[in-house]
Amino acid sequence: MKSKNMIKDKQQFQKTASQFFNILFAESLKKNCGEISIEVPNERKSMDQTYHNNVPSAVNAAYQFCQKGLDVYVGVNPRVGSRSLKTNIHWLAAFHAEVDYGRAGHNKESTFDNYEDALAGIMANEIQPTLINHSGGGFHCYWVLNDPVMVSEIGIKAIEGVNKALIVKLKGNVGTQNINRVLRVPGTFNFKITQNPRPVTTVIDSGPKYDLDVFRPFMDFKSKSKDKKNPKGDIVNSCV
Repeated sequence: MKSKNMIKDKQQFQKTASQFFNILFAESLKKNCGEISIEVPNERKSMDQTYHNNVPSAVNAAYQFCQKGLDVYVGVNPRVGSRSLKTNIHWLAAFHAEVDYGRAGHNKESTFDNYEDALAGIMANEIQPTLINHSGGGFHCYWVLNDPVMVSEIGIKAIEGVNKALIVKLKGNVGTQNINRVLRVPGTFNFKITQNPRPVTTVIDSGPKYDLDVFRPFMDFKSKSKDKKNPKGDIVNSCV
């Protein structure tokens, strides 16, 4: 059974999660670009979602789920229509990348052996992430846009091309570039290793925000790596 009531300082959790959500979603919420999706795994080995049009509501949902011993994720981009398919993302808030290290809790070998090497590789990138969270077994990186951009103006393929380019540059997890990706909420816990719940923490939350033009050179990116897909062709979610 997963550990429950892991968050001991509710006020600190609210501060950490609120800071993260505000940096990622403030402009999207202000411009009515969609809702924050909080997602948790269920017994059917899929995800249950709740949707929130304000940060306090999303923070409270994340807190309640974590206290039940559940892994808590947030959609990188806002959702429209109370569903979390790619077609429910009408606005792009951020690009993202996942970078694992070590072997604990991972299904495949990581490029990096330890925390320090993986973080050094991320920080060596010329385009610094706006946000970096430590998931317990890797890093979740976000490049937040100054203003949300309509997905239809760029195209899902181009957006995911940017994500894939960032992942490859950072020697991260190719196959995690999907626009409807969900990543862990800082302040919660990673229960993937049942006997060793690991805290999800903020590493950097003061990086620059970006204009879309910075990422246009990566929109047609292709690599030789094959993505892991399910029978429907959607990229599989397997957050660290």
